[in-house]
Amino acid sequence: MKLIATIGNDQPATNRVHSRKPEVMDEHYYLATDEFVRMSPGYANKYDRSGPEIFVGEWAAHEDAAVKPWEAAARKQPPTPTMKAAIGDGVFMAAMERNADLIKMQCYAPLLVNVNPGARQWRPDLIGYDALSAYGSPSYYALQMLSRNLGDEILSVTSHETAIQGSATRDSQMGEIILKLVNPQPTAERLNIEIQGVASLASEASAITLAGSPEDTNSINRPRNVVPVTTTVSQVKPQFVYTLPPNSIVVLKLKAFR
Repeated sequence: MKLIATIGNDQPATNRVHSRKPEVMDEHYYLATDEFVRMSPGYANKYDRSGPEIFVGEWAAHEDAAVKPWEAAARKQPPTPTMKAAIGDGVFMAAMERNADLIKMQCYAPLLVNVNPGARQWRPDLIGYDALSAYGSPSYYALQMLSRNLGDEILSVTSHETAIQGSATRDSQMGEIILKLVNPQPTAERLNIEIQGVASLASEASAITLAGSPEDTNSINRPRNVVPVTTTVSQVKPQFVYTLPPNSIVVLKLKAFR
């Protein structure tokens, strides 16, 4: 049995458990995308690695810092999030993966929402449905992309002079290096990628891309307006340039030879 404290590092120290040391602390983050973009690069860097593990028990990005999910104004917004929110989700998921030695579990905000008028209690929600059909939001596809492409080893990542955020893992069974990259900017970004510790890379790689305008979203009537697209990347080397589209989440899968 493990003790999970319902107050985590996101709360003031005076509110946390001090009578005993919990095995796990529960953190909650409902932040606007711009807030996640600012927070995620340094997330958990100052945490005590010998302290309690972390369960991010509730989290989700929303679009506007001035409209919190629990406020009445949020009821005037669509029940499922836009591409802008998916960008916030992407940078935070990459941050959690970079710190996977400490963050052991995570759980997005409500999974399902009835999109009929007056039927919902909260936003954002990952999947919308009515009596006949269902659709995934851009955030749903962001989670799908990042959770289906996992390695068994976290690789260290350093970046310079770029707004791109991301994480890197190695899949030892498949011999792949998996790069998860998020471009939160409204312009394309040429990223110089340098892979160290490999003899060579296969000249072709696959790229799974979710991109769109910040306001783009999915709905019952347009369920696949924003979905991932898989393409082939050529001329891949241990040092190469890759261009990320504006407002995009990209998973690059590189075949590595050691």
